[in-house]
Amino acid sequence: MERTLAPQEVAWLIATILFVLGVSQLIHGYVRKRMISGWVPGSAVVVRARNNGYGYVVFRWQDPQGRVHEATAQRGFGYFRAGTVIPILVDPTRPNRATPVRPISDGRLLTILGTVLLAAGVVTGVVGLNLSVLA
Repeated sequence: MERTLAPQEVAWLIATILFVLGVSQLIHGYVRKRMISGWVPGSAVVVRARNNGYGYVVFRWQDPQGRVHEATAQRGFGYFRAGTVIPILVDPTRPNRATPVRPISDGRLLTILGTVLLAAGVVTGVVGLNLSVLA
């Protein structure tokens, strides 16, 4: 005989998943924000792009001392061709370290996503609690 899950068990399972995903996104957003805290905005030129900018992008910039640096964005972040000027964030303590500016760069998008998932988890948990009280 197969056992089926009661509605409150399903609600608690969904709530747990949403809660865990929400907390992980909040932590990821916080870490990302702390990682680039103090980085300064700049601009770089795309040198090479694979898959029209969706595979990876190699970009080059110059630090205030005139040294030229080059880095690779491992994941595509938009449709860019060689020669395109892109905004970047540069680590002032290590000017050879930079990242393209993307919605995910400062962790804000991850924090919003984490908050929404966490809230959905709490609401689902409350619904599950009400279902178990009514049962």
